[in-house]
Amino acid sequence: MKPNITFLEVEHQEKKTKTFNVISNHINENIGEISFYGGWRCYIFEPLADTRFSYECMIEIAEFVNKLTKEWKESLIERGIYNGIK
Repeated sequence: MKPNITFLEVEHQEKKTKTFNVISNHINENIGEISFYGGWRCYIFEPLADTRFSYECMIEIAEFVNKLTKEWKESLIERGIYNGIK
């Protein structure tokens, strides 16, 4: 099955963590952004105003956000700075 969403990494940033534009493959437009939210110690999705999502799109976005957060936590463990962040 063809994915509903494409995730494009934003290259021109000076952050320590990654940021992605979320593109709808149906309308070929940006529908939001995924970025790291320090207060929650995880990646989050921020949709643009007046966007709507099917169940399948939400699952794709959630799985990608979960993957990024897991990779971030694993990188802390590898660097020896993991402190039990859930």
